[in-house]
Amino acid sequence: MRHCRIYDQIRLLDTYGMEQVRVNYRNGRAELVPPDELQNKGHCPYFKKGIHMARGDVYVSRFDLNVEHKKIEMPPRPTLRLAQPIFGDDGSRHGLLVLNLNQEQILGLLANRDRNSELGYWLVNRQGYWLYSDDLTAIWGFQLGHDRTIKAVEGLEGILDRPIGGLVETPQGQFAFNRVNLNSHASSPNVISDEMRNIVSAEPCWICSRSFPATCSIPAPGSGCGS
Repeated sequence: MRHCRIYDQIRLLDTYGMEQVRVNYRNGRAELVPPDELQNKGHCPYFKKGIHMARGDVYVSRFDLNVEHKKIEMPPRPTLRLAQPIFGDDGSRHGLLVLNLNQEQILGLLANRDRNSELGYWLVNRQGYWLYSDDLTAIWGFQLGHDRTIKAVEGLEGILDRPIGGLVETPQGQFAFNRVNLNSHASSPNVISDEMRNIVSAEPCWICSRSFPATCSIPAPGSGCGS
């Protein structure tokens, strides 16, 4: 783990969601969490989905802020989780291996391009909530209790329903957008079958959009389009 700084945590959960082993990567080193600080994650969507995956499949959680003891970790830590069930030689299900991936580097790369380009970059999830924007008051609304989404930007209301990327002309200018599908198959992530799947994502589509020119602002809560 010392050589894999993209990992924030490595955990082994039992079939009830209780952490059996947990290693955190903090301040440049790996730390084994004491037994009395282990948590039950049985309520978490990534456990509920991941524990029922087929052998060899990997479940990818939604992209969100890490939560510890049912509260958002401070300072906020953007996270993706990879979860794969563990099986015994007899085929019995023993638990779930979970890797937390630190997404600050990914967002940092996007922010660097945003600062050093004439284009403006946004990253939103499938529901339209901002995961990255230079307007920090707009991001992570689905966890921080506000409903600011890309749907409030005039002309961009329909891009979330498009199957592929493209260009959109709006009163704010021209936007290019792309969908990123984390699924390795087109199968529904809500159905577990005997069909071989490698990666099944809770949130298969993100959209990275950019404006020409980069002068479009995000509408304030309760307002119309940006200006």
